[in-house]
Amino acid sequence: MNKVAILGSGKSAENFIKAIKLNSDFKLVQIGSRNKNRAKKISTNYSNNIEINSINKVIESKKNNLVIVCLPASIQFEVIKKLFKLNKNVICEKPFVINYIDSTKLLKNWKKFKPICLINYCYNFLEPLEFFSKEIQKNKINIHTVNISWKVSNNSKIVRPNWKNKRNMGGGVLYNFSSHLLNLLFPKKTKLKILSSEQYYLKNKRIKRIETNDNKADKICSFTLKNKFIYNFFLSTISNPTLGIKMELIGTKGTRVMSNFNSDSPTNGFIMKSYFKAGNKIKITDIKFNKKK
Repeated sequence: MNKVAILGSGKSAENFIKAIKLNSDFKLVQIGSRNKNRAKKISTNYSNNIEINSINKVIESKKNNLVIVCLPASIQFEVIKKLFKLNKNVICEKPFVINYIDSTKLLKNWKKFKPICLINYCYNFLEPLEFFSKEIQKNKINIHTVNISWKVSNNSKIVRPNWKNKRNMGGGVLYNFSSHLLNLLFPKKTKLKILSSEQYYLKNKRIKRIETNDNKADKICSFTLKNKFIYNFFLSTISNPTLGIKMELIGTKGTRVMSNFNSDSPTNGFIMKSYFKAGNKIKITDIKFNKKK
């Protein structure tokens, strides 16, 4: 039996509670949070007998052997390091940490203590994104370019400020979106060449370009990578009205375009259109994906 503790009490923690209820091999025993009232509220979705405590006390507790970390990325490094030293298994929300140096330090700790460690990239398991990834692997159209656009509209006047809006805390468009895409497209250790990169942030209602390593850059990000193909990425949290994900495979034998623009969620409403040249005509075929929770 996996005796589970959750660190954090936000939306991700709520979703993990729903998942734990679906599998009898997992039992939620503790929630550690800085907001104990919020933790108590979400705990009732599982049971009224969940222990609510501070983050450190739950980390050090012997009542759990699997800890799900749903905290701001800027503090996850120290938390996961402590969990590894206690040889506890970890499921961690993305992004794992907010810089490469910290990730290599945690990798050394993981190799030393050898617990299980998983990073939650839930988009990988969406039917349309799995399909898109397999189309790249099959490469029936002789791909030379992959274009990906992920746009979200956030009204800065009504969006509540939190760590997800701040890149120096592990938020912003780069960490929130591109980490999903990079994990989807390059699931194995891969050498990538950066051909170009640009980032922007919003100041006084104007877009300001800034260096890629500046922590203020959290609204728009575009970059180009080279592996077997050219990969062009454009990510934005201030695009309006065209909202959603668009992914294009462009090859010498055809083009495939998958998008869910103007759907009610980034996880549904996907349609794949395939364009192939047949003599002097362009043949178009459609695939619609089912709406899934």
